[in-house]
Amino acid sequence: MCIRDRQGNKNFDDLASATWLYQITTHHDGFGGDGVTDLACALDLPVIWPEDRFHSSVLRISSSNTTLWTHYDTHDNLLAQVVGAKTVTLFPPDAEPYMYAQGSSSRVENVTSDPSDEDYAKFPLFYDHARASGISVTLRAGDALYIPAFWFHHVVSADEGTPSVAVNVFWRSLDDKRAYDAKDIYGNKDMCAGKEACELAVRAGDALRAVPEPYKSFYARRAVKMFANQVGVRVTPSC
Repeated sequence: MCIRDRQGNKNFDDLASATWLYQITTHHDGFGGDGVTDLACALDLPVIWPEDRFHSSVLRISSSNTTLWTHYDTHDNLLAQVVGAKTVTLFPPDAEPYMYAQGSSSRVENVTSDPSDEDYAKFPLFYDHARASGISVTLRAGDALYIPAFWFHHVVSADEGTPSVAVNVFWRSLDDKRAYDAKDIYGNKDMCAGKEACELAVRAGDALRAVPEPYKSFYARRAVKMFANQVGVRVTPSC
């Protein structure tokens, strides 16, 4: 097994001064190879997931003060801290209308500090409606955090001059494996039904694109209402 950084480099003259993030993923078959097996044996995680729903496990090694962008996963996961510390800030799924998400990732970079004028100008809905819902926790060696599917999370390793080593275990929330993308390695691809619904929404938008106002807005609101009523959900109005 060869571990590389994000740029594909294998050798470092000074790891302490480098900013690096390693990620090793094992899919379905558990850990394996070289020293990773020893780590797997030493890491005794409580099995809180149905074993037949196990998806993948990820070993994350990063330098201090490294940030993992805000994103959600479509699988439940357990984040266990092995070495060092990190702070995780979570936002519930109903914050999604204000997270400025592209795919599974939020475009908002500053989710924990007071926004600059530029931050607020770019992402006003987040700071007005989502930021206050954030929950921050600090994990140290031996701590583990359960992150439910579709909860946005922003992760920063502690600026303590030591690396951070952690392990994620992902498992399917639903029993039916067919509900998930068969090519999903990291547990963050849209569920099949969700992907299809979003594609149909794009087609609906295309159908109304050339319709002039106020007729376009009228039918857009009606379509959203019909969709929400059909699936039994409440749609949060934009502010």
